[in-house]
Amino acid sequence: ARVMKDLDADIITMQELEGIDSLALFNKQYLNGKYRSLLIEGNDERGIDVGFLIKKDLPLQIVMESHKEMTWIDPIDKKVRKLFSRDVPALIIRREGEPSSAKPLLIVLGNHAKSKRDRNGDPLSSILRTAQYQGMGKIIDGYRRKYGKDVPLMIAGDFNTTVTNSPEVKPVKDRMIDAFDVKGLKGNARVTHTFHPNGGKTENNQIDAVFVSSSLASSVLEAGVYRYKDSNGREIPLPTTWDERSENPSDHFPVFVRVSTKQIFPEAH
Repeated sequence: ARVMKDLDADIITMQELEGIDSLALFNKQYLNGKYRSLLIEGNDERGIDVGFLIKKDLPLQIVMESHKEMTWIDPIDKKVRKLFSRDVPALIIRREGEPSSAKPLLIVLGNHAKSKRDRNGDPLSSILRTAQYQGMGKIIDGYRRKYGKDVPLMIAGDFNTTVTNSPEVKPVKDRMIDAFDVKGLKGNARVTHTFHPNGGKTENNQIDAVFVSSSLASSVLEAGVYRYKDSNGREIPLPTTWDERSENPSDHFPVFVRVSTKQIFPEAH
């Protein structure tokens, strides 16, 4: 809650939520109820979902769409299964009062891809994650066919693979641009996750990202990784051990992107 208040974001994409009730309660108790809570239950058997918080005072009409019913044929056993481990929910954002057929001001997709835990016959679950990003590419293409190739799109969340160089993410990279690349972030400025194997070397990676469509890239004013702070408001260095990481609120760091509203609300400028 302290991080969210510090960032004061208009739209927050969240992973590993335990349902709409807990999200709404968190918003009420810790964020002064200033956000709308949006969540559709996904496919995860443990009940962890992807959801959103959006400031109530924004003059926006929000429709949330699910893609949890998308399927694929698992090459391991040739069975038809649901593709997404959770869901890739979408916020279709329009001005208040606009018809549902109107071109959206912005579409925001939430992502929490399959973890790197092995599946039977699929080490690190790379086959499944690759298929999930191929499915995400189809979702992007579908919205572009429906609303026009220049419709502003964002994809935010946990990609569970190294975003900078993993071939798994190619279907997204072929269609979208990492906001960190738009702003030229390099090195530790891109680290969103630290991993500390027992007796092994610490790994610093970017596995979280906000991808933007090319139509939105020129509107990106700022992009970065939020670093947790101590009681005096000073940034805490990246953890180098498991014990240091356990002091943080999460093993991930929040990613933030600030976008100019000139493209989204041109009449306001």
